[in-house]
Order: sequence, then C-alpha cells, then structure tokens
Amino acid sequence: MARPDARCCGYSCYESTALCFHGRQFTCDFVKANVAKSLLDADFLCTNGLLVDVKNHRLVNAEDFGSFPCTLSSLPMTTLSCVLTASSEFSRLLGEFPDATRPTFSTADTKHGVEHHIPKTGPSPQPGEARRHEG
Repeated sequence: MARPDARCCGYSCYESTALCFHGRQFTCDFVKANVAKSLLDADFLCTNGLLVDVKNHRLVNAEDFGSFPCTLSSLPMTTLSCVLTASSEFSRLLGEFPDATRPTFSTADTKHGVEHHIPKTGPSPQPGEARRHEG
C-alpha cells in the first residue's frame, strides 16, 4: 500500500524493507518507491562497509574482503535526475544561497579583506638525503 513519505519527493512509496543478499542482512531500511530506476546510495555503502569494485563488477566487504558479484544494468545511463521539486523547501533555500552548492577553486581576493597566513622564521626547508629517524 502506498504511503506518503518525505524521502519519496512526490513518488509513490511503499513500506520499508531490509535488504538481504548472498546470505548477509543489511542494516539500512530501504524505502520502495515507484521509480523507473532504483539505486543504492553512498550512505548505504558506507553504513555497511561496502566498497565498489567497478573493474570487477562487485561490492567488496571492507572488513573481511568478501565480495558480492554485481551486474551492469542494461538501461542506458545518459542523464542525472533530480528528485527535488521546485516547491521543495530545500530548493527554496538553495535558491537563496546558490554559493552553498557552487564549488570555487579560485585564489581571488576575499570579500572581507582578511587573509590568514602562518609566519615562519629561519631558513627555508632544503631537500636532503633520506636517512633513518633516530629516536
């Protein structure tokens, strides 16, 4: 039975369920939603200590290095989709503060004129030969 859920962002959601594959029960609850393409997100992978091995098409357990074989989807993945609606409170907030999601990699002057630096004294570090640390 469909139920309203904030995590569904306007899609029909169904009761949460736990996930079990290859004999392992996973702790995250999954919300089943009526969407065209399902996915596992980074929160699930991190919570369950799973690493993605793209080359070998598998998930790897970071604790014991056991692996779970995966298959590539036959669906074309050509676009990214956003599930936030224009009326979403989050969309409104992001619209007010666009710089919060815009990465900046420039060394332009700061707006407030304050610059931070670490003063140092003495000679500049010089490269030397590698030697064993004594101590």
